[in-house]
Amino acid sequence: MSEEFITNRKTSSVNLLFYLWTKVSFMEGKVQYWIEMSDYDFETAEAMLRSKRYLYVGFMCHQTIEKAFKAYFTRIISETAPFSHSLSYLAKKMVTFMSYSLRNRKTLLTKLSL
Repeated sequence: MSEEFITNRKTSSVNLLFYLWTKVSFMEGKVQYWIEMSDYDFETAEAMLRSKRYLYVGFMCHQTIEKAFKAYFTRIISETAPFSHSLSYLAKKMVTFMSYSLRNRKTLLTKLSL
């Protein structure tokens, strides 16, 4: 092998490792963001419950679940979470969702769509 080939190969390996490290670091930051936002929305839902603002409790619970799904999606699939507010759509996109039986998936989607 030529010295130039070996140098280029080392450079490619270093670039690949840097790219992977950067992507992992970026995704970990995104996961943390979604978790923090989900926690914040849950705390808001609790505050709305204490003040008997029930419509907003439901809305904030939806937001909490959505952001938890997005954190999980980002962690497992290592991609940016889909731009959607539909819980059933997000559930369909998650890998573990496919491990449920068809009956359990239908039950989950029905509950999430209500």
